[in-house]
Amino acid sequence: MPAALLISNTTDPWTAWVARAITARGGTPLTLNLDRYPEAFQLGLGADGATIRIDGRLWREHELSAVWGRRPDLPRAVSMDLPELTRRFMLAECERAVMDWLAALHVPHVDDNFVARVAANKPRQLRDAPGFGFTLRPTWLGNDPEEARAFIQRQPGSVIAKPFTPASAPDGAVFANRLSADDIEAIDTLDTCPMIFQGEVVGRRWEARVTLIGDRVIPVALDAVITKDKPDFRRTFDQDWKPIEPPQAIVRSCIKMADAYGLQYAAYDFIVTEDGEWVFLELNPVGECFWLDEIGLDASGAIAELLLNPAERCRPGAKWAGMR
Repeated sequence: MPAALLISNTTDPWTAWVARAITARGGTPLTLNLDRYPEAFQLGLGADGATIRIDGRLWREHELSAVWGRRPDLPRAVSMDLPELTRRFMLAECERAVMDWLAALHVPHVDDNFVARVAANKPRQLRDAPGFGFTLRPTWLGNDPEEARAFIQRQPGSVIAKPFTPASAPDGAVFANRLSADDIEAIDTLDTCPMIFQGEVVGRRWEARVTLIGDRVIPVALDAVITKDKPDFRRTFDQDWKPIEPPQAIVRSCIKMADAYGLQYAAYDFIVTEDGEWVFLELNPVGECFWLDEIGLDASGAIAELLLNPAERCRPGAKWAGMR
């Protein structure tokens, strides 16, 4: 069984879950924590292909089955004793070299870093979603306070505000939040930082996530009673999530969008109303999935199988980055 390359960093606890799943299936996980480059491993590329030297062994490109881009980080392992300008230059060279090396590999990527970054574009998703058959609520994004105020006034109910990225603030993560009267009163401060605004879905029955991992579809739902005061269900990963059977039209739309974006991995967030309407919220090309393991759905095993057997477990509609 070949080796799978796991691209991560030393602060991520979940890469080890996939590494264990790969080992359990007879494969070899090769974890490259990019924040430890160039100290912890060495890379090369020439006429005979790409190489990696890690833990004293040289691995060649043809021994790799696939690459998983979990949580790439910037190289940091350059001596602090060097002159500052020299150190900055070396860090920049290391970052450029490792990212270009990964992009040049002729093996499947789950998913290519550039592809995932483009797919994470929220404005693009919101404009594209109806074309893939999704329903969504009125949305406005930007940093123009007057336009934002007009959008909020047009909504028949509450409005949700959320960041463009799954950001972290000094005092914790920035989640989606329901705008309060004080927030609306302070909308003039929006000109300092853009946000996304959406009309809140009325009559919520379920919060749902549909995760695609190659040819596997893992749909789960959480009773909206649990999240009624929490517009962002990421606050509730430890709650009572259950498998759900989504309409086949929703599954087909998820696959079509992921295929069009070139993603083998994609996590979709929905709200399901009491009338059975599935309302699209967003696509997360690197969304969390390991809490699914804790409810018996083995997402790490699905990732391991995709990495070790990409020809068998991929969705053929999505063009593989890295294949020539």
